[in-house]
Amino acid sequence: MEFDLASLATGVGFTAMAGWLASFLALRKDEKSVQITQITEERTKWRAEIRELTQSIVAIFSAENEPSNEQREKFQAALATSLNPKCTWDNQLLDEYRNLIHRGDTTRFILAVSLLLKHDWERV
Repeated sequence: MEFDLASLATGVGFTAMAGWLASFLALRKDEKSVQITQITEERTKWRAEIRELTQSIVAIFSAENEPSNEQREKFQAALATSLNPKCTWDNQLLDEYRNLIHRGDTTRFILAVSLLLKHDWERV
């Protein structure tokens, strides 16, 4: 039996390369899975925060006392920093917030929030 060193080196090299490629692909798959999980969790937290913020806004605009300019600005800042300024859905929500009046109808604002949350849910 004769040993062919070139064939042995080729076989080992091919096996090593295939093993490296398989481990690289497995690592990429695991990284992608972790990334998707983290994004999904962050989006879930974001939706909960938007819901809480919406409830606070509706409560303050429905209360007996008219919201102060400071409260209005605070809520607008909270909304604006939670939304994407380049997205039409988000800008529509901010417009609806700006149109809110004390003891007025909040239906359009709530609908805009609902549509935004539905849109985000479908993207996830």
